[in-house]
Amino acid sequence: MAVNKFLNYVNKQLENNRLAHVFLLETNDMNLCYKEVCEVIKSLNCPHNYVDKCKEDCNLCYLIDNESLPSMVKISPDGAFIKKDQVLELKEKLAFRPIYSKYNTYIILEADKLNAQAANTILKFLEEPEENILGFLITTNKENIITTIKSRCQTFSLIYDETFQSDESKIELAKTYLGNVMARKGLIVNKLELDREETLNLFKNMLMLIKDDVIKNDLLEIIPSKKIKIMNLVENLLQKIKYNVNLDMLLDSFYIEVGQILNG
Repeated sequence: MAVNKFLNYVNKQLENNRLAHVFLLETNDMNLCYKEVCEVIKSLNCPHNYVDKCKEDCNLCYLIDNESLPSMVKISPDGAFIKKDQVLELKEKLAFRPIYSKYNTYIILEADKLNAQAANTILKFLEEPEENILGFLITTNKENIITTIKSRCQTFSLIYDETFQSDESKIELAKTYLGNVMARKGLIVNKLELDREETLNLFKNMLMLIKDDVIKNDLLEIIPSKKIKIMNLVENLLQKIKYNVNLDMLLDSFYIEVGQILNG
């Protein structure tokens, strides 16, 4: 990955001895943002002169890329929310000084999904920061994060250009799949045999179709409020696809939740 603006920003802060204890990152692409955070963690902890494509005789980059560095902890929603027990477990893992790196680091994906108890627990953690701990809260909607947490973070925006490509065949696939789900044709409709990128493209096309239908009303024969709920469901699903949640579980969950919306 090319050295990015956030990496440059963090390194400049480090040089000026003004490195924040926790960053709040608002982004439109959870997966890309997470990858950039990993590059920052490599840079901050590198025992050599860090370069983008590390060729040094060390295994730090390997451990980070494989999410096996003991001093790096990542959490994301367990179901609909991030729960208090997840934050307590995070704090427990960061209680010891790092062995293989300079810093203990934690990453909270979809930080806007912290439930009330989890938010209060992480807030207490932020109020008494330790020198060797760095945090990265990643969100697609910082307005849903409580003000007391935002006030204790260094906020940074990482917005990426969309690389979405569409054509008639992809649109038709999305339309057929959505129609089968809406017609409740059973979980068998999820056996698409698409890879992650193809699945991502499928749901990007679906999101486009639903947004268009909210205006034109020529596709889904349901009330507008249910269209909006399904649209929000697809947007959440896109984020989860991007950071490697199991595809079969996601598709089955999507089918079930669409049914709940239709029957609600």
